[in-house]
Amino acid sequence: NNSNDGPIQYWSSIKKENKGREEEKMRVMATADDAIMAKLSACLYGYYDDPFLSHFAQNARSSTHEGRQASSSLGQISAAPCRHSAGRSQDASGAQQQQPLIRRGTHARVCCIDRAISSFLKLAAVSHNQIVILGSGKDTSYLRAKAGIIHHHSADDSSSFAHLTQNTHWYEVDFSPLITSKCKLLSSCPSSHFTIVSVLDDTPSFSIATNDISTKKATANSSSHKFNYHLVSHDLNHSTKHLLSTLNKQFEFQFDSPTLFVMECVQMYLPNSTTTEIFTAISTLCREPIIAIYDPILMNDQFGKVMESNLSRAGLINRDMSLIQTRTLEQQFQKLKCTGFDQLLGCNMMEAYESIVTPQQRIRANQCEMLDEIEEWILIMRHYCFIVAGKSSASLSLPDSSIT
Repeated sequence: NNSNDGPIQYWSSIKKENKGREEEKMRVMATADDAIMAKLSACLYGYYDDPFLSHFAQNARSSTHEGRQASSSLGQISAAPCRHSAGRSQDASGAQQQQPLIRRGTHARVCCIDRAISSFLKLAAVSHNQIVILGSGKDTSYLRAKAGIIHHHSADDSSSFAHLTQNTHWYEVDFSPLITSKCKLLSSCPSSHFTIVSVLDDTPSFSIATNDISTKKATANSSSHKFNYHLVSHDLNHSTKHLLSTLNKQFEFQFDSPTLFVMECVQMYLPNSTTTEIFTAISTLCREPIIAIYDPILMNDQFGKVMESNLSRAGLINRDMSLIQTRTLEQQFQKLKCTGFDQLLGCNMMEAYESIVTPQQRIRANQCEMLDEIEEWILIMRHYCFIVAGKSSASLSLPDSSIT
């Protein structure tokens, strides 16, 4: 009998390891709910307009008390280790429970990512350009862009801005369950009409033609019915070269076209070696890449150590993660330089709030609600960063004014 103990222990350990990976994946996928609930809360309080959020948040689950504590320590959006059931009627109440600091931080995050998207679309005014949202969750940027209500563009120029997206192929990449959920939400969205085609047989991935998108402020109609919106299943822990190859072969992705890759709180949940592989694959295979990154930076102070402890206790990170290995803005820059990106613009989010977020956006935020915890707000914002990276060899350069 003892001779069988070795194989039994081996397979038992493999089974336990696989179970642990699946549980970790589920916790990371759950952060999509945290993100959209935080954005919905900001919109309900009037920080910015997103008429699509209420629909895409209808099945999102609010954090438990333990999860909210983790989010509070991160200051903006983090994942909850445990969750309670929440039906559609609870969505608004769940969003209302968010803290003012989270709403203000979420607003700043949206403003910066929107600025990157809108600036890219202006710079890349060519026949074909591409936007790839890595770890997209339930992101609504595509819908807002098509409706012309991306931040930093007033309602007066919504139609002209929406026109900039006519030649854009838009890709959202995430775990299969999230892609399946996003497709179902799109198909039932009352303000939009799509033609959806399944592309890959082995994983749920879709190409979508946008027929029309309607909001109170704008209506975007498409007479061409191009299939230029793509939902792609892919685990970012796996090969980025394989992902880009699949996009090229199955989804009309062009390696020579200007491409914006967006990573919002994605690096933090991936091993440092994996994010290095992602950046290297992008800079090597793509001729005109730009990457926009929003991520926490723990630094080496007491506040950062508390953030690290909370996320570790929630089962979201370990010592191999990029969040732990890349703790400062300078280390973020160094990793990007080593992977082929030599044009770098970046700052902590407090500096971004004072420069990239416009005075009008800050005034609107102040009118929504008072923020009493000013010192905590500043401390939190200094522990997040916003970076835009490109390559000097590309024809699409990054002038200092491109995002500021």
